[in-house]
Amino acid sequence: PMPVPTLPSARTFRMGFTTEPGGPSGGPVNTRPRTIRFVRENADLIVLHRDGPSVPWRALSEGRVFGFGTRLARQRARFGEGIPVYVLITPLNIFRNGIGGNFPADLGPACMSNPRLRRAFENYAQVVVRAMHPEYLGLAAEVNMYRPPPECPGDFDALISLYKETYRKVKALQPDLPVFVTFQLDFLHGLNEQMLPARFLPELDRLALSLYPGNDLSPLLPGQIPA
Repeated sequence: PMPVPTLPSARTFRMGFTTEPGGPSGGPVNTRPRTIRFVRENADLIVLHRDGPSVPWRALSEGRVFGFGTRLARQRARFGEGIPVYVLITPLNIFRNGIGGNFPADLGPACMSNPRLRRAFENYAQVVVRAMHPEYLGLAAEVNMYRPPPECPGDFDALISLYKETYRKVKALQPDLPVFVTFQLDFLHGLNEQMLPARFLPELDRLALSLYPGNDLSPLLPGQIPA
């Protein structure tokens, strides 16, 4: 078989890969080693997208981070050195309409304004930096899609303040680390919210946009991205 092209001889852009099970051509979970090998051989960036897995909210809110940090360090070590790593964590669920990661009900309301949630997320971000040493860090996914539930009034403002407080804490650990949130492009454009990212300034080191061409969620094709 022909070898897979690599930068710079065969392409002029950089490409990152997530590491979900399935391998280069799909398949069952037991193909994960093939997936990791493929990523290590072909990626310019490894994307560890922690958007969905359970989060040890209780332990993090109490400052108990050692066991979780050990698991994160092992996850990072699977890929070895030499390839930049982008880690994204988020307090949001995958539907962007509430808190994710199986937040325990007895820790208080599942709102960004909840002090225990805020303390836990700040600890979450710090243990990620210490254990995984990422080259890029995302601290919330597709924030412009967040529509707070009725029991959490004003929660978008609380999300912004949580991000900024967490940003400052991780910057104290690694000042040169690029830190940001991500935005969903179609929602920004369709709802005329193009200036919403400015609310995260100046604590926004990159502008990161998600786009799903061909998906019902994203009617825009790459060539139609508005200037």
